[in-house]
Amino acid sequence: MHTARVIASLVFSVLALPVAACTAPIEEDEGDTGDVSEALSQGCAIKRSTILASASPARRRAMERGFTWLDANVPYSQSRSYKGYRTDCSGFVSMAWELGTSYTTANFISGGGQSHAIGAYGGLVPGDALVRRANGAGHIVMFLGWNDSAKTSACVIEQASTALDMQFRVRTAASLRSGGYKAIRANKLRSDTGGSSAAPSGPVDDQDDDDDAVASSSSGSGSSSGPSGTGKACGSDGMCNPGNDGSGLICQAGRCVPGCRSNAHCPGITKCVAGQCR
Repeated sequence: MHTARVIASLVFSVLALPVAACTAPIEEDEGDTGDVSEALSQGCAIKRSTILASASPARRRAMERGFTWLDANVPYSQSRSYKGYRTDCSGFVSMAWELGTSYTTANFISGGGQSHAIGAYGGLVPGDALVRRANGAGHIVMFLGWNDSAKTSACVIEQASTALDMQFRVRTAASLRSGGYKAIRANKLRSDTGGSSAAPSGPVDDQDDDDDAVASSSSGSGSSSGPSGTGKACGSDGMCNPGNDGSGLICQAGRCVPGCRSNAHCPGITKCVAGQCR
């Protein structure tokens, strides 16, 4: 009798295992690890200020919200949240679009998630997104503009993966198409096609005159003296050197001043030596 009870207990345990697995929470973007080859590609040729200046107010707001996560270096997680939104790729886009809840790639790819398909890539406008979904895994990135006049690569911002976290980078159009990415737009931006998806081709000038003009007009504070950008009010190095675009400026005593703390702060091939780009 004792042996029979043991056998019955073992059989029950084995049969219970698949049930437990089926009832476990399903993470909609499970399996997305990002594209490492894309992560190591060239940086975006468009500066943040240029991207934002080219967009309509509503689209600029969406992209500015996206850049706040980049500046805060919000880590990728499918189980955690940051200021009310899940910190994976689809939660990030939900946050940038201010959708009020964290949708999934399954929602976005099917025309849900308060969004809709816009067809060909040629219709993309900064602030739109590109989403893929296959075999229970998916990914979504926010489109910021074309990196070249031929539209062979796009500048995007994304919550990439647990290995890469937030990224402001280039993805080739070929890789997006081959990956099955579909162009989508937030419903609230349906009639807002303001701004341009065109972007300058090749590297931009290392001087930050345009950046400072945009920052001054939006914040109400201008430069005080010294090189372009010096004296602009700041609260962190990221405000002087957005997206690590090599401005050669850092934040000290609440103002942007020439200097560096790492090579990422320096333009071109210059490096950070003793706090200065040389």
